[in-house]
Amino acid sequence: MSDLSANTRLVEPELPPPDRSYLWIGAVQHVAAFLAVMIFLAGLAWATRIPLTNALLPPIASTLIDQPVTLTVSSLNADRIEIADLSVQNGPAADRLILTRRDDRLDSVTVEGLTAHVVVAPDGTVSLPGLENLLNGKSDDTAQTLAVPFSALTLSDIDILADTPVGRDRVTGNIRVAFQAAPDLFPLTAAIGLEASDSDSAISFDIGLAGDRLSAQGAVDLSLSHWGRFLPGVTAIDGRATGSVDFEGLLPQEIATPDSLLAALTGQADVTWTGITLSLRDMPDIAVQPGSATLSLGGGQAVVDRLTGMEARADGLPANIRNLLPDAFADFADSAVQVAFSGHSDIPVAVFRPNTAGGWGIALNGTLDGSVGPIAVSVTPSRIDLDRTGNATALSIDSASLDAIRGLSLPRDVELHLTLGSGDIDLTTQSALPDLTFPYQLEAVLHGDVIKPIWVRTAELEAAGTLSLSGERIDIAFDPGTSARIDGLTGTGDIRLSPRLRVDIAGRDPARLSFATDDPVGTMSLTASARLGETSVALPNGGPALAISRHPVSLNYSPDGIVLAAGPADIRDLKTGVSLTRAAIRVEESQGIGTLSLSGSGIAVQGDPVLPGRVTAQFAFDRDGSLSGPATLADGRVHIAVDRRDGVLAVETDPIAFGPGGLTYADILPQAMRDDLGIAPTISGIVTAAYRSDGDLQLTLNDLGIGLPEATVSRLNGTLAFQADSLPATRGSQSLKGSLILPGLGTLPMTGRFSVAPDGTASIDTFTLALFSGELALVGGRFDPAGPSLDGTVRVRRMDLSQSLAALSVQGVSGTGMVSGAIPIHVSANDAVIKAGTLAAEGDGALSIDNDTVNQALASDQQAVQLLVDVLKDFQYDELGAELDLPPNGDGRIGLRLSGRNPAVLDGHPFKLNVNIESDFHNLFDILKQILSLSGKLARSFGQNSP
Repeated sequence: MSDLSANTRLVEPELPPPDRSYLWIGAVQHVAAFLAVMIFLAGLAWATRIPLTNALLPPIASTLIDQPVTLTVSSLNADRIEIADLSVQNGPAADRLILTRRDDRLDSVTVEGLTAHVVVAPDGTVSLPGLENLLNGKSDDTAQTLAVPFSALTLSDIDILADTPVGRDRVTGNIRVAFQAAPDLFPLTAAIGLEASDSDSAISFDIGLAGDRLSAQGAVDLSLSHWGRFLPGVTAIDGRATGSVDFEGLLPQEIATPDSLLAALTGQADVTWTGITLSLRDMPDIAVQPGSATLSLGGGQAVVDRLTGMEARADGLPANIRNLLPDAFADFADSAVQVAFSGHSDIPVAVFRPNTAGGWGIALNGTLDGSVGPIAVSVTPSRIDLDRTGNATALSIDSASLDAIRGLSLPRDVELHLTLGSGDIDLTTQSALPDLTFPYQLEAVLHGDVIKPIWVRTAELEAAGTLSLSGERIDIAFDPGTSARIDGLTGTGDIRLSPRLRVDIAGRDPARLSFATDDPVGTMSLTASARLGETSVALPNGGPALAISRHPVSLNYSPDGIVLAAGPADIRDLKTGVSLTRAAIRVEESQGIGTLSLSGSGIAVQGDPVLPGRVTAQFAFDRDGSLSGPATLADGRVHIAVDRRDGVLAVETDPIAFGPGGLTYADILPQAMRDDLGIAPTISGIVTAAYRSDGDLQLTLNDLGIGLPEATVSRLNGTLAFQADSLPATRGSQSLKGSLILPGLGTLPMTGRFSVAPDGTASIDTFTLALFSGELALVGGRFDPAGPSLDGTVRVRRMDLSQSLAALSVQGVSGTGMVSGAIPIHVSANDAVIKAGTLAAEGDGALSIDNDTVNQALASDQQAVQLLVDVLKDFQYDELGAELDLPPNGDGRIGLRLSGRNPAVLDGHPFKLNVNIESDFHNLFDILKQILSLSGKLARSFGQNSP
């Protein structure tokens, strides 16, 4: 241990504990009382000198203190007495006691080699084992008024074993006290130089007390591992503190509290520290870098300035803070924590003032910077309050910031900057978090995982508002103007959002997020009014891809339920072009049961209105995914019942009326499709639809009528079942019955049986018209909407030849009989082909061809040709057959085979005739071409707009 001089500046002394400032004086007084007894006994022995004194003095002393005493008087004269080997059993001992006299009074007392055992109780009471009886009854008041019988007291080479609340220590050194007005205790001066070997500490002080004035100059060198445990909250400490002290001031009459002593003193202490390691309650060990500071007293306050090197390091975060972090941040919660406090050169770092509650208020001027892993924190505190025991009760800060830097060991890529404004923190709460309220500004950028499996390419947040902690709950308010931009959000099942999504807090009130720290998800509540930017959403399982326009959103969420209102917004299916304009949605849910309301101004396809008029829906749902309720379209002209249970959606309409007061052709098809079709049919009748997501889409037709320019379908009835998961595919063969009205032919009953494949290709089992007292049917047909084209065989069965020729209105041509046959056809929108069609009469009949055009074409001087013309004017056939061919883009050919006679020619001589007639009879297919073209356009449009 190095020697310390009185003027060496080392460390700030600790403030004395309350009400114990003069206990060291009481200890000196106890020793003085014992020495006075020794002096009195030595005076009695003067006459007998040394032998008598050595014989009588020990038993007398033993009787007085009730403890065996041994001693040896080595020198005895009028002005000086020396006693050697003084010892109290189980008590103090000294190598030599020297007493001197001057002016007929005791002048000085010198004790060399004093050894003693001192016990300091937790309340500050001091006791000396072996001198209990001598010291019993001595109070602090009597000690302070004790008369001192000598002018100087010197204790040299002392060796005291001290038991204190912080442990045992051995103190050695020298003490000299001079009493200038003895026997009065004051004024006095003292020079103290002590070393403590166990605590590896030393003090060197010059002290002066004159009445109520105190002066002290000196130095200290302390091992904090021993004395630092006096500090509140410290469980262990290592390191050294050195300092120099220079104080003076007036002492109060009664030192009740440290602040009364602080108010009386002025002075300065310079402190340095090295190698400090702190162990605090519920905290990881903290290593403090070497540094220094100056403490000044005056005006009832303590000022700390010239602070340097205030840096500390800990291996991890405190447990109460670590427990608040998500699991994803645990990797760096145990990494090194670095903290530094930097003050200002022109103003004090800290000013200590007593407060009215008996504690302390500390005004702070500086910045506290800390870092752990990739996170950096900066705090500018303005004040901290301590209670009587030194525990912090409140903290005020001017500002604070938190930065998280992307790419430095973070579990995800984050760039974060959080700034807090001024506010107060209540540290007296018993919860894990203190009570506080702060304004904040936040800028954050997130890349990668949010909460698995949710992932974003980039999420940006710019927010301002208020952050509040109370008990175990955190409340965050987001002021209007707060905005979030999300790019590439995925991981939400099969739902895919638009590449760029923006949310802006709007309205007059802030959005508020609140949750408890022990269960952030289960206790979260959120109230917000925002504006959502343009969004696209792709729904799962092949559902529609929706584009949603910018719109307002309000959300009120709590563990008890949710209320969500969104819109009005325009919602468009990107695949089909179907949109709902001015759509508004409201969802209310509580305990897994709720309602969903939907309204809109109208439905459009590629911008063209369909089912014009308001759309409404009101559904009830539950936690199992069930949903049911009514909906209306086209201002209530279409009523729908929706029911979803066990994952199956069922939709059924009330009968939908077409015609006056109901829907029209223009209502169900957009303008662009109507323009493409080029016709405007009229529709009447009733249609009912029923849909199941695991089954069929059924359309029930009830007396449906469709009016076309060249034909009319009337009284069409039947039920069509389509496969819901493979539209437009049908569920097997479908049947329809109705009537076809053709100009000049009247009403023709018809029936049809067909099926449709997923690609829209239709297979026509049979399509039959009751025509000319017989039957005209298309069998084995195939309709391809890609052409469009129709292939199949027209089957003619027992068709009346007379009615057929009359319907054709060919001048001069007539006949009788029944005709049957088969005609293979291929019809497209622009052409028709017949290949090897055949017709034949069933039985005999008559055929008359007396057409001027034909007669002129056959006119000839040849007798045989003229005979043929005459025969055909009234040919009574017993056999009639025809072969029909119609090549692409060419004239058709009819090859007639006739066997019979004309009664007026050659007396009914039989003839067998083969007549070939070439003519363009494509016009016979005009109606079919028109129907085919319309069907193809409808099918292609349906396919393009189907999911």
